[in-house]
Amino acid sequence: MIEYRRHPRAKNYKITLKPDGRILVTIPNFGTQRKAEAFLASKQDWIAAQQAKRPPVPPLSAVEIERLRAEAKSYIPQRVAVLADQYGFNYHTVRIKNMTSRWGSCSSRGNLNFSLHLMRLPGVYIDYVILHELCHTQEMNHGPGFWNLLESVCPGAKKIDRALRKQGVAIG
Repeated sequence: MIEYRRHPRAKNYKITLKPDGRILVTIPNFGTQRKAEAFLASKQDWIAAQQAKRPPVPPLSAVEIERLRAEAKSYIPQRVAVLADQYGFNYHTVRIKNMTSRWGSCSSRGNLNFSLHLMRLPGVYIDYVILHELCHTQEMNHGPGFWNLLESVCPGAKKIDRALRKQGVAIG
């Protein structure tokens, strides 16, 4: 199934392959449906190659999502508190969400959001994502200062980041 969505801040056409097999085509504000369809057609070889690498993952049931949510709510906030205390980070709140496009996020006010799907990963990746977001409380970008800070609290951070991307666990 192919979905087209217009995004006001998008600057380019973009194709996102969802874990359940859907194809999402983002259309920039200035773009047209016709150009989006042409863009999609021009990327058919790339789409086929990506789909061959990772077959569709059936969506989780509501019961499975609620189990992960309960597990995440009991584990992640406590782990954030331990790691923040250990490394001297300050944050405001921790929320657990059913985020399907990212593992975590940090607002400029120090609010941390984590995907309940983190509970499907080994602990080393959970700690990495928590430390990654805690570092954003001090460095709100992915510049050299951010990576130096992250490396100081999580040795081998870049390697873990690459491994997490290759982990192959589909979010959602």
